[in-house]
Amino acid sequence: MAFLTPTEVQGFADFTTGYFLTDTCDILRSGTTWDTQGGNSSGYSVHQSGVPCCVISQSGSMLFSENQEVGKAQFTILLPKGTDVKTDDRIHVGTTYYEVIDPLDPSTYEAVRKVIAQRFGQGGS
Repeated sequence: MAFLTPTEVQGFADFTTGYFLTDTCDILRSGTTWDTQGGNSSGYSVHQSGVPCCVISQSGSMLFSENQEVGKAQFTILLPKGTDVKTDDRIHVGTTYYEVIDPLDPSTYEAVRKVIAQRFGQGGS
């Protein structure tokens, strides 16, 4: 017997999206394009745009040693239930890009899609 009905789970997901996912982002996915001469190029293009989101700092800031970056802060990014996001996608929020490290598997009752990401930098495609 299910503890929550699908309608209740969807209601909670809608509530969460409306009240907690107050930023918007674009999800970029890597792809290869072919030109008319048979050459190719790869890059990131917008896969989904205007997606509600919330970025939460998971661990400290960037780590430096002798003016060299040796580690990056990790972030949890919350997206609406069922959002199509994959490892190596990039998420663009404001002026910041994040690279998806791990899109976490949904729990028994998915109210939001959670991904672990690291800041990619300013600019980025």
